[in-house]
Amino acid sequence: MASLSELNAALSCALNEDYSTVAQYSRRLIDAGFLPKSKGRAIADARVGDVIKLLVAVGARPKLADTARFVEEYLCLTGDGVPETAPEKLRETTFERMLYTLLMVIAPHGKLKPEIENHRQRERKLTYEINLTWPEILVYENGHIVEAFKNEGLPGHWNGDHKRTFTFSANLFDEFDDFDFQIEELFWKTFPDESDWSLIK
Repeated sequence: MASLSELNAALSCALNEDYSTVAQYSRRLIDAGFLPKSKGRAIADARVGDVIKLLVAVGARPKLADTARFVEEYLCLTGDGVPETAPEKLRETTFERMLYTLLMVIAPHGKLKPEIENHRQRERKLTYEINLTWPEILVYENGHIVEAFKNEGLPGHWNGDHKRTFTFSANLFDEFDDFDFQIEELFWKTFPDESDWSLIK
């Protein structure tokens, strides 16, 4: 397993960002309990979901004091603003959606069934656009919006502000394909409703 320091270094390389900046956001997420904390001489291992949390924090560049609030707000957005009272099946969050893409990209070749490999190829074509003007994340495929995550009742205007975004391709996740995450276990834990789908051979 990779350490958080190695995760910081990999993300610094993937985003062409100074390591010190990545480490600052990482520390804020650790202090908020969003990333694991080292205990004594035991260095904390990075979990697969930590990639998503740190990526959103560093890519969006909120004020350091707002890091935890920003990450929580954006990663809890639901598809097309689906309310919390909706059935759980309809309440996929941006965290779950990005995690699915990450797992598909880094799953070892030969581990997925052939029919699921097609899903991997589609996921690789996706681009995520994080709207920094208000909480909204759009998913693009070949330049077209295919999914939208936002707050329920989000206003459809700019509030006099210019739209600012952070965009990344799913291929960015290739940077983490050698982190030795336990893919089989992660698929089962992350997508228990699809256990009979047999993603893994």
